Amino acid sequence: MFDFPSSNRKLQPATAERFVFSAVLNRTIRNAWTVIARLPGCDDVPARYMIMRNADDSIRTIRVNRGISYAWDSLISDTLPLVRLAALTALKGKGIDCGTEAKFKLGVTRIASEGKDLGGDSFGVRYAGTWSEIWPIETCNRKVEVRVDFTADGDGGAYSHITGGQVAILPK
Repeated sequence: MFDFPSSNRKLQPATAERFVFSAVLNRTIRNAWTVIARLPGCDDVPARYMIMRNADDSIRTIRVNRGISYAWDSLISDTLPLVRLAALTALKGKGIDCGTEAKFKLGVTRIASEGKDLGGDSFGVRYAGTWSEIWPIETCNRKVEVRVDFTADGDGGAYSHITGGQVAILPK
């Protein structure tokens, strides 16, 4: 069913991830894990999935993102609107006005850099360090790559930072 890349063959607990932790406290799920896998017959891009054991012991799976990212599900949800706004602002600055209601899709993410202080994953989040990622946004028939700098806050969250110089509109 899944092809697991050799470096990520195991489930990683995601209990500290904000959405998971809240759901466990509310007893809507029992726990959750993430795994990076490739689906046979699809492209070769790895995707991160979250596997959740519901309160009734049934299992459900969601795709968190395509590509490689250290950002966890709730951090992606918090950061994505800012990335979308940066992409739309860059396009508008080049005379491409998509409007605020333009549909968009997060493309294949990748790690741009890791700080020497970057801590390891602990139950789905990082508590120490800095890293940067490239988040491609596909909108208005264009692809815009936005570099996002993250700093773990030591409490299971992270600060994200985007500047105008970190946004690139790719050629058609």
